[in-house]
Amino acid sequence: MRPASNELPYKFETGTQNHEGIAGVLGALEYFEWVGGQFGGEEAETWKDTRFSGRRFAYKQAMSAIRN
Repeated sequence: MRPASNELPYKFETGTQNHEGIAGVLGALEYFEWVGGQFGGEEAETWKDTRFSGRRFAYKQAMSAIRN
């Protein structure tokens, strides 16, 4: 058995990376971005004057739309 490398990100994970989990998280994040773009128009005004921008802004829109 080969020891883990001392460099990131391999320093903490000695086995094979969870590629399925990484792809699943990416799919979920892309879905939330889509929800924010499609259904978050009303919520955009709520979050417009905050420090959020880019993807974080889209996620805030999405979660607000889902909550409503």
